[in-house]
Amino acid sequence: MELFRLNKVTTRWLINQIQPFTHEPVKSFGVTTEIKVLCALRFYATGCYQRSIGQDFNCGLSQSSVHRCIREITNVIYEHLCDQHINFPNTRRERNLIKNEFMVRWGFPGTIGAIDCTHIAILKPPIEEHNFINRKGYHSLNVQIICDHNLKINNMFANFGGSTHDSFIWRNSIIQRYLRTLHENGEDNIWLIGDSGYPLQPYLLTPIGNAVEGTPEHRYNVSHIQARNCVERCIGVLKTRFRCILKERTSRYSPNYNAKLVTVCAALHNICIAENIPLDEEILPPEELDLLPHQNENLFNEGQNQRQLVVHRYFQ
Repeated sequence: MELFRLNKVTTRWLINQIQPFTHEPVKSFGVTTEIKVLCALRFYATGCYQRSIGQDFNCGLSQSSVHRCIREITNVIYEHLCDQHINFPNTRRERNLIKNEFMVRWGFPGTIGAIDCTHIAILKPPIEEHNFINRKGYHSLNVQIICDHNLKINNMFANFGGSTHDSFIWRNSIIQRYLRTLHENGEDNIWLIGDSGYPLQPYLLTPIGNAVEGTPEHRYNVSHIQARNCVERCIGVLKTRFRCILKERTSRYSPNYNAKLVTVCAALHNICIAENIPLDEEILPPEELDLLPHQNENLFNEGQNQRQLVVHRYFQ
């Protein structure tokens, strides 16, 4: 688990799952699927240079062979396993289970997930470089993550560069359209929770600004912050577990391939949670919050009404 992040049983399961989709060696001294998977997992776990991974006693491969192994295994996992292990709750029963957990643990009602974005550092891309320079001055992808109470990632959206604001990514996401449809169809008692960088909407609740201590609004904020902390911890666990997506390990792949890479890491993260694989390292701290941009006035008013209803009903 220290070297590859998965235990032996789960690693063997992963090898068996993707073996039908990999290229088996023709010659007896070719690279087997087992070695390819171990090589890719070693890279995901450490983010080390490919030559160092190849010279590791577990692999013993050239840099070019390591490159091919990582690319092949990443593509196979992305195409055949990610959709199975990154799923947004689509049934009423699934949503109710998550809502109940948020209510029991943090006293915050109606919540089916917490949302936030995180930056994945990349090298300067050759095309449309300006779209990838984030507010901290380095090139990155801005990746939207939605997780549940158990830190399981239920949705990941990695299609935008670092210059894109969190709220813009949200407005263009499938989940925003899905929740809007549920709201328009009368399912009003479900929402995500996000920080003040997101627009207040009836299906996305944000904190109340300048709430006075001791008031229902302040109690709402306290519960909101405690519940929302799960997505910050989720991002910290994800980046601690798979250090190839850390800023200090700036990825040397193209933006499109980096989007695949972070999605694969999210799927493996969910597999680790499902298999109760512990993380014995110190979790990385959460990132800074973004500022609130302009938002749709009608949706804001609906969201304000919804938020005020929650305050009066649960935090008086």
